[in-house]
Amino acid sequence: MCALQAEKKIVARILILCAMVLGCQPSQEAGGQTPDGDRARLPLVVVIALDGVRPEEAFGPIASNPSPFDVGQNAPVMPYLTRQLPQTGFMFGAPEDGPALTLANPMGISMPGYHSMFMGRATFCVSNECSPPYGQNFFERVQEYHSLPDEAVAIYTSWKALCPALNPSEAFDGHCGQDAVDQQWRAFFESGLDGAKWSPPKEPDDAIFEIAMERLQAPTFQVLFLAFDGSDATGHANDYPGHIETLKKFDRWIQAIDEQLRKLEQGGQPTVLLVTTDHGRGEGELWSEHRWNVPGTGKLWLFVRGPEGLEAKRQPFGDPLTVATVRPTLEVLMQVPHVSGWPYERPAITIQENQTQSPPLGK
Repeated sequence: MCALQAEKKIVARILILCAMVLGCQPSQEAGGQTPDGDRARLPLVVVIALDGVRPEEAFGPIASNPSPFDVGQNAPVMPYLTRQLPQTGFMFGAPEDGPALTLANPMGISMPGYHSMFMGRATFCVSNECSPPYGQNFFERVQEYHSLPDEAVAIYTSWKALCPALNPSEAFDGHCGQDAVDQQWRAFFESGLDGAKWSPPKEPDDAIFEIAMERLQAPTFQVLFLAFDGSDATGHANDYPGHIETLKKFDRWIQAIDEQLRKLEQGGQPTVLLVTTDHGRGEGELWSEHRWNVPGTGKLWLFVRGPEGLEAKRQPFGDPLTVATVRPTLEVLMQVPHVSGWPYERPAITIQENQTQSPPLGK
């Protein structure tokens, strides 16, 4: 135990030292001052985070470390995410196939993972009770650069702590935890329908999905971030059958969201879809755990696709990407200059110049 505490102190000191370097606010180009009429040319972006989903379950058991549990050896748990979507975009972190993806912050827990995603770098965060990091996050940056109204950024998550972390000024359309369920109630009554005929979802995740599908019918946002926590809850409860059922439900939701985005594309609205996880989980019998000293925690995955007709390619990489690539990748797709150079992560893809409306973004 003493040795474990000593190691944790060493890790914390290393992160403190890094934070002294990472805390500097980078110089960034002035905003693009996007006129309201030009917003239609910007893609509508949906980012989905599934909390603590291992590649073993998302992609099916892998030969190098098969799950000790019976999940159906020949049936992928999330076939739409791992079989269908990669045909239209790029997948990172798939076992034994394609570029690897790992943690930016080594702590291996949720808040450092979300910080990394939307800051584009590791931050000084060693717990799930961290204050908002210094500097602009992705949502603030894209709003400022394109001069978007506050309501153009929507954040709906089942974890209550994410709203103050990602929306510190409370300027955006943000609803997290029970507030997401309450927001669904408010929207239902405001629609003029009979509230007695509507039963509240059992879980915040379900409310968030319902809100997302409603908002996608006639979008007023430019960026929608959805974070579902049920996968991590079943993991910590050591409820493997429940975990598998939750992932199957998530896969159906991803399919429904993607199909709605495709309908919007047919109507002339370009869209972007990015799906990822904030951290992995332990290997084998340790699947219910995740932290810096649990093997397997650093194995992550990410899928991204751009608007139909957009030609792009994977960046050439020597080292594995980290989940901090979420921000620069989205900035590339949203035509926002991204900060380059250490400690900031590289975008996962590049947009080809002089492109024509031909094949969709793909491998």
